[in-house]
Amino acid sequence: MTPATRHPALARTTVVLALLVVVAGLTGCGSAADAARGKAEDKVSVNTDQAEAGAGTDQGSAIASKALPDGFPAHAVPLIDATVVTGSKGAPDGQYAWSVVMQTQRAIDDVAAEVEKDFAAAGYRTRQAHQMGDVTIMQFADSRYRVGVTVTRTGGTITVTYVVRDA
Repeated sequence: MTPATRHPALARTTVVLALLVVVAGLTGCGSAADAARGKAEDKVSVNTDQAEAGAGTDQGSAIASKALPDGFPAHAVPLIDATVVTGSKGAPDGQYAWSVVMQTQRAIDDVAAEVEKDFAAAGYRTRQAHQMGDVTIMQFADSRYRVGVTVTRTGGTITVTYVVRDA
């Protein structure tokens, strides 16, 4: 049983929080009051039955759910074997992007090493890699995608976040 199936309300809350992060990124650098007021053309939708939420602004749109996002290039972007907590897709500033948050109980060093190995085997070049305690931040690129991966300890769980953009 996954954390999402044990706690469906938590899964819905996670999706909504992820959407808020994406929407905040879409609103640019305006003041918090401006972002809170929103614009007439901004649209938000929430489907609690499917734990999915969406938002659109004049700068792009985003959809978040508790699965891999629609159109995620799983054939080209290697993911570790772990539980998907949140998946989102959007088009900030006209550049398509996907985000996937996963969780695992494995050791943080093993997960980071697997991510590096998988991207090298898929033909990606490493652009940057930094480790600071229980946080590892990596960036990879190939001719088609730029991928940022963060591996971090959150309590007793390892959280792996992938952000994928067109190159």
